[in-house]
Amino acid sequence: MKKCLPSLISAILCCSPALALAADYKPASFNFSPSTLESALADKNLPQGPAVAVYCQSDINEQGESLRTSCFEKSGLESLETAIEDSISTLSFTPATADGEAVAVRMNYRVIYQNDGDSASVILIPNIGTLQKELGVNYYEPQERLNSASKVESAKNTFFEHGARHIRASASISTTGASKEVAVVTKGTPKEDVAMINAIKSTQFIPGFVDDTPVEMTYLAIIAKES
Repeated sequence: MKKCLPSLISAILCCSPALALAADYKPASFNFSPSTLESALADKNLPQGPAVAVYCQSDINEQGESLRTSCFEKSGLESLETAIEDSISTLSFTPATADGEAVAVRMNYRVIYQNDGDSASVILIPNIGTLQKELGVNYYEPQERLNSASKVESAKNTFFEHGARHIRASASISTTGASKEVAVVTKGTPKEDVAMINAIKSTQFIPGFVDDTPVEMTYLAIIAKES
């Protein structure tokens, strides 16, 4: 089973316009084009077929390097998941910033991949799509801030994983990056639930963004456990 990324995860559901900006935030973003990723995937002998959405999560350091990437395709195209993970590890992102200083974060996004046999194409979308109906495709979900390398190394299983038991908790992330209204949505053991709630409450976030404006968004954290 592939290793998943360090910490909480997956942002979704509701949002409201920011009333005030307490700090100057910018989310991490792609510093490579779809064609660059297409080229990196070209020699991977990937399956042909219609377009599929691959959900990914990357831990991005202050230099824009991907320290760890985990990808998930619902039907289980593991060769495609692994190929995208490996390719992303060779590319760089534009790092997130807080008050002008680069910070390490965890970013959720989608890679739309299509291979018709003659050619392959890639679309990059900076979210996993839960709010697409309301906000379109170009909004940014809240990004969990990673404060130290030790946190990145010690936390695992924070994204979708095939065959796993998933624990989910939601929180509203304010425009200052603070969490509130934290609640477990899909429960684990009492000990697991408490640990997840405490982890969310102790974490700072880069807020969600729509059209370069921070908004309050609901964030869904996911922890994958062995079934």
